[in-house]
Amino acid sequence: MIVSVIGSSSSLPHHTELAVELGIELAKHVRVDYVVCGGMGGIMQAVCEGVQIGIKEGFECKTIGILPGNDKSLGNDHIDIPIVTGMGFARNIVVALSGDVVIAVGGAYGTLSELGHSLSEGRPVIALDSWDLDVTGEGEKVSDKSTFESVSNVKDAIAKLDSIISGLK
Repeated sequence: MIVSVIGSSSSLPHHTELAVELGIELAKHVRVDYVVCGGMGGIMQAVCEGVQIGIKEGFECKTIGILPGNDKSLGNDHIDIPIVTGMGFARNIVVALSGDVVIAVGGAYGTLSELGHSLSEGRPVIALDSWDLDVTGEGEKVSDKSTFESVSNVKDAIAKLDSIISGLK
């Protein structure tokens, strides 16, 4: 399974801590093979760092960075598989749709765009201390059209992930 983790490149300190913890738990998860992110700093770097900590503890998982530019070396140091796109922010679509499940940690407007793409294409989304999306601009409840779960801690995010995985069988 592939999990996309989305979040800001200039993350708040508590979001950075959540992302590292999330990365460790994703690396430990027996069903998660890859963690995809935008490959740069902030939440993207923190979640990849967490995955690498999990790998050092003996768990198997790989990080994939979908980079906005053309230079692999500009991605963060914790990426196992860098993918250059030359697409700038348009790469947000690739990040969002590469995952079987999407987890947002904090986030600004780039994260919001990734949330929109994820939800419009039916990807289950877990919002970890992230955007609170209740109603669409058309007045429909987001949770009626898509799986969108808000949580405030990593333990609950992993529990929601497990629930989503069990529903995918």
